[in-house]
Amino acid sequence: MSSLPNEFYDWVLAELYGLATDEQTSQLAALLETSPQARREYIDFLCMYAHLHRRKGASLFLEGTPDDSLLNENTWQLLAEEEKKAEAVCVERSSEEPVRAAAAPTVSVRTPVSKFSLYSLLASAAALIFLIAYAYLSPLRTNGVAVGRLQRTVNAVWRDASGRHLSDGSELYPGPMHLVKGLAEIVLEGGATVLVEGPSAFTLETPVQMYLQEGRIVASMKGAGKQAFVVRSPTASLVDYGTEFGVYVKQNGQTETYVYEGSVQIRDSSDPVKFAKSMLLKAGQGAAADEQGRLAAKAVNPYHFVRPSEAEVFEQASKIGGYYRWRSWVYRLHREDPSLAAHYFFERDSNNPERLINAAGGGAEREGVFGDVGRDKPAWVSGRWPQKEAVRFERGKNQVILIGPQAGLSFGSPLTISTWVYFPDNQHWGGHLISCREKHRVNYQFSLFDDRYVYNYQKTRFEFRQYDGAGKAGFYSQPFVPQSGVWYHFAAVYDGKELQIYVNGDLFQTAPYEGLKETEPAEIILGAMKIDGYVLPEGDFDGVVDELMIFRRCLTSGEIRELYENGKP
Repeated sequence: MSSLPNEFYDWVLAELYGLATDEQTSQLAALLETSPQARREYIDFLCMYAHLHRRKGASLFLEGTPDDSLLNENTWQLLAEEEKKAEAVCVERSSEEPVRAAAAPTVSVRTPVSKFSLYSLLASAAALIFLIAYAYLSPLRTNGVAVGRLQRTVNAVWRDASGRHLSDGSELYPGPMHLVKGLAEIVLEGGATVLVEGPSAFTLETPVQMYLQEGRIVASMKGAGKQAFVVRSPTASLVDYGTEFGVYVKQNGQTETYVYEGSVQIRDSSDPVKFAKSMLLKAGQGAAADEQGRLAAKAVNPYHFVRPSEAEVFEQASKIGGYYRWRSWVYRLHREDPSLAAHYFFERDSNNPERLINAAGGGAEREGVFGDVGRDKPAWVSGRWPQKEAVRFERGKNQVILIGPQAGLSFGSPLTISTWVYFPDNQHWGGHLISCREKHRVNYQFSLFDDRYVYNYQKTRFEFRQYDGAGKAGFYSQPFVPQSGVWYHFAAVYDGKELQIYVNGDLFQTAPYEGLKETEPAEIILGAMKIDGYVLPEGDFDGVVDELMIFRRCLTSGEIRELYENGKP
């Protein structure tokens, strides 16, 4: 009669399906350590379970078995050697065995076999099976049928992978996983594709459910059918029915989500069934659950997550470099630097070709518009790599891009402006790169003028200006004449008292400059600047702009160098 608890097989099944509680796991583990009978029945059950659920004709815990047998060739060899050592015992010949026609009297023959050795052999085999099972199935939460597979990885480093070698194509079982760095794309049996960004700690629970303890993921259920996919966190749960969304869980358990496509429901409990409140989020919307699980709408930056299409960029960055190196670095910058107030890639949106897309905080409200009343639209041209585009402004054509008045972009200091430019013509080049101003009041203005500008003291010089309308002058640098046909990176860093100007990652000039104490919301002007109906044709920018960043802090010289090194063509 079995002396095992009645719940023994319930615990084993719960572990196999990743549904066991911590208490059940502890009870089962303690029982296996102390009870030989529990180990025997556990092994027998796993063997039977493995055969019933085996894929590719191999045992769950014996990889590389060449045939349909449970044990491999080496194991059978060990068993054969044990058999040779066995002591002899007598075994009676079967009564049905035919008797030869011979005059000699027959006697009963007993073949010597030792029952003790037989038991020893069985015990050894059981121990061998147990060791194999333990090596391949420990910890317990890795047991069971595969819930998905590791589709691909990019520079992935895993911690405590339970002794398993994880590579592209590996089957994944219920249990905890910790991605230290890199990217891992997981395809679950329920139809969801999950892109995990390191560092992240998570647990695969079922083919349609996972627990994100900390880190970032993007889950997609597009075209996966009607079955819901659930992401649990310490403070919330998210239920998705065929869409794409990102989830970010901080160290304190706070959870943020952003919906790219479709709709997602966020619930105020880690248990997706037992919850008090919920919010239904649609595409473009975000929400957060605080440490107590309280829900609130939140403007979550969609660029804080790596989407599956972006994973290809990281993969190519280490192989090809160039555009992919820059793009992968930009993705990290967006997630790690909250001071980035606006980032204009200058890449055309096919659905909205006359919009200058902002890829940083603030979203659509900080996007630019091509053209204006009385002013024309600049043209899209090739950028500093074949994979990207840029915008060409030409002097005399009154071309402009306008970004509406935004308090989040209308500040004086600390400030960093970073941009990439190219001058096709050595006769006409430069002008007003960027102006944040309302008529004569200037929050900030950064320019480079050619030798045809109307004022001699501004010719071939960088200009930085903050102006309150009461006669405050701008700062004008030492002369600088760029070469035509060459990409340049310019940066202006201002802390309210000192200005630094950088060219291609190197400090070009430092000078004291007293700017505005207070600012007011004003539009940002790229291209042709118009003041009180008067156009300054000599100041209209002439050249190609490929990228523009605005930071609400002063970047260090090392960070400016990093901008240049990662962005140079």
